[in-house]
Amino acid sequence: MERYRAEAHFNAAKADALKKGKETKELESDQVVLEAAYQKALETETDQIQMDDFADVMDPKVIQAHKQEVYRLKKIFESGKDNPANAEQIKLGKILEAIVVEQIELNEWLGPNVNTQQTSEFDDYVHGIDFVTEFNEDGALRHMGFAIDATHGKQQTIQLKLEKIRSQLNRGELGEVSYFQTVDKSIQGRKRFIPKVVLALEKRHVLEIARLWVRGEQKALADHPVKQTIMREMLAQLEGQLGYAKALDARGNPKAAKLVEVLSSQFEAMQRLFPVEKRNAGSYVDQGADTIQQSTETVFAPENADRVEELDLALRIQKGLKKHQDVSELQQRYYKLIAQQGKAVRVTTPEKPAQVVPIQKEVKRAPEHPLVPIESLTREELVERYQTIVKKKERTPADKETILAMEKQLKRLHDERRAMHAAQMMTHEGKEKLAA
Repeated sequence: MERYRAEAHFNAAKADALKKGKETKELESDQVVLEAAYQKALETETDQIQMDDFADVMDPKVIQAHKQEVYRLKKIFESGKDNPANAEQIKLGKILEAIVVEQIELNEWLGPNVNTQQTSEFDDYVHGIDFVTEFNEDGALRHMGFAIDATHGKQQTIQLKLEKIRSQLNRGELGEVSYFQTVDKSIQGRKRFIPKVVLALEKRHVLEIARLWVRGEQKALADHPVKQTIMREMLAQLEGQLGYAKALDARGNPKAAKLVEVLSSQFEAMQRLFPVEKRNAGSYVDQGADTIQQSTETVFAPENADRVEELDLALRIQKGLKKHQDVSELQQRYYKLIAQQGKAVRVTTPEKPAQVVPIQKEVKRAPEHPLVPIESLTREELVERYQTIVKKKERTPADKETILAMEKQLKRLHDERRAMHAAQMMTHEGKEKLAA
């Protein structure tokens, strides 16, 4: 039955292509698949949470205000569809969201006993959460929010979404859903402290699974490599956020302990569901997933916990510039802060609101062989010792040199790990080609 319903969309898209005089070879082109999958995805919006259903638990005036905000944001969003590139991006995102939500329920992409709920338009536009999953592990319920990004691997777009999550962590917050309800609607209301992750997949792989989806090929989708790719993205972000929350806690952030508790619980649960061999089986290289990995390591680097005010101001400036708002006051505050830290601002643009570089002056370089034998440390030992030194209220010149050397070593280890991962993926793909 599912295959029959799915093929109806595909056949309709083919018929439309025929009317436009398309050649036979174009009838199953990417464009036809895109249109068929998009029409099918639109049908899934009927499962979206409706704000009116919360009239008994929320002030009607608040609901009305939220509807007005949705109307305003939707107009801005809809205007972007006039740009062909934006229109395609919107369709790809909607398709990926619909497929992931369905496969979590139908083919257990995130394991057994997992329910999904598409969020209300308000939570989609305002809180940036497309759907929420409910994990039931031995009676313990955990929730996680997802933001979908079907990209061409653009780091700027993904990094901005992760920076917004980091800004929440700085305030001692996680994701939030104003209109939360369980699948059976027995619980309704606001839900806070939901760990949030971004799922990104490049265009060619979205179209690959979309082609299977519109044909109703559920067996092929059940164990598709995209499943493992999504697992890796989730775990990488949870690990990165947890490490950053621990860094905030080490620096005395009074709200960080709660973050560590919630993120630890979610990360450990995901590790149990997806051991290393399971998440890497059948996986492949995806530009969007690689960008998630790189951006996660950059955005949630523990040393960023020393730059909370600076990074949050930079994010506010960037968001304001994108909305064409006056950010001059924020910029002045930012420049003043940077000057106090002995840094200089090189350039300010909508894409890069503030690129900060050290003011040129004589600086002693870290010795080639510092007193701390960092080369012999594992990454975990290095991070632990790094955090211990950074936590010091008063640092000696030797401490500062050691910190610089440690950061250099951490970057080297990170580059080596990325190179090894890329080599493993290339080897895996080569084996698959030989087997074919």
